[in-house]
Amino acid sequence: MNFGLKKLKVSKASIFYLAWILMIIHLCVANSNASEYSFPMISYFSMALFGIKILIQKKKSLWEYLEIIGLYIIGILSFKASDDMRVLWFVIVMCACKNIDFDKAVKYSFYTILLCCLFFMILHFSGVLADTALFSIRGTRRSFGLGHPNMFAAYYVLLMIQYVYLKFNKLKARELILFIAGSIMVYNFTKSVTGLVTAVASLIILFVLKFFPLKKINSKAIVIGLICGIILFTAIPIIYSSKFAIMDALMTGRLHQANFYYEKYGINLFGNNLNADLTSIYTDNILDIGYARMLINNGLIYYIAVVYGYVVSMFRACELERRDLIALMSCFIVHMLSENFATYIFMNVSMLLFRIHPSKNKGEM
Repeated sequence: MNFGLKKLKVSKASIFYLAWILMIIHLCVANSNASEYSFPMISYFSMALFGIKILIQKKKSLWEYLEIIGLYIIGILSFKASDDMRVLWFVIVMCACKNIDFDKAVKYSFYTILLCCLFFMILHFSGVLADTALFSIRGTRRSFGLGHPNMFAAYYVLLMIQYVYLKFNKLKARELILFIAGSIMVYNFTKSVTGLVTAVASLIILFVLKFFPLKKINSKAIVIGLICGIILFTAIPIIYSSKFAIMDALMTGRLHQANFYYEKYGINLFGNNLNADLTSIYTDNILDIGYARMLINNGLIYYIAVVYGYVVSMFRACELERRDLIALMSCFIVHMLSENFATYIFMNVSMLLFRIHPSKNKGEM
C-alpha cells in the first residue's frame, strides 16, 4: 500500500513537470524566429495538465479551496484588464506546485531552455531560420535564430544562473571565469549592453556567495541591498528626469521609456492593456524593466506578490543558510532589472520558491 501511494505521488509531480516543460518550449518557440510554428494548443494542453494536478493533489482545508478560488479570480481579472496571461499563469502554477521537487524543476528548466536554444541555432546555421540582424552604433547585432539579440544575451544569463545553482556545491572558480569569457563573447555577437551588465552583476553575486566566508548577517545585507535595488528601479522610472541620463544610457534608454508608460497608463490593481503601444510599428518605447512591466502592465497586486514573495523567500533562505538559493534568487532579481520576460514564471523558476519551502540541506525539499 505504501509503495502504491509513493508511486501515485510521483505521478502527480510528473504531471506538473510535463506541463512545465511544455510551457517553456512554447515560450522559447514564441520568442524565436520560429514563432510562426508556435501553437496555442500547447498552452491549452499545459493548462489542462496543471488543472488536473490541482484537482488531484490533497487539500488541507476549506481555506485552501478558498485560496485557490481567490487566486484564480485575481488572475482572470488581471488577464481581462491587461490582455496578458502572465498573472493567470503565475496563479495556476502557484496552485499546482504543491509537493514539487524544486531541484528537479530547475534541472528541467535548464535542459529544456538549453536544448531549445541549441535547436534554434542549428536551424539557423542550417539555413532554415533567419537571423535577426540589427545595426546600431555598437555594430551589427545578431540573434542566431533566437528572435532578438537581447533574447540571445538573456538566455545566456538565464542558463548561467541555473547551471550555477545546480552545481553550486561543486562549483569551481574557473567555471565562473569561463562564464565571464562567455559573457564577453555573447556581447561581441549581440552588442547587448544590458545583457553584459546583468551577466557581470550576476557573476559578482555568485562569486561572493560561493567563495567568500560570509556570516548569516552578511547574507541578509545582500538581500536588503537587492530589495533596495528593486525599490530604486521601480521608483526611478516614475520620477525620471535628466539627472538619471547616465544610468539611462547604461540601460539603453529603458528608464525614460518606462517613464513614458507610467505617465500614459498609470498604476492599477490589475494592470493595463499596453498592446497598442508595445506592438505598434511606430513605437519608440519598450518596457523591458521587469519591475516596471509588472507594476504597469500586470498590476499592483502582481507586483506586490512577486516582491513580497522574494523578500520572504530570501530571508527564509538566509535563515537556512542556503547560499545556493540566495544566489539563484539574487540573480533573477538582478535579471528583472533589465528584462521583463523574467517576470514570466516559466522563464523564472525561482518564483516556485514562493510556494515550495526548501529544507536546510540541498536536495531535501
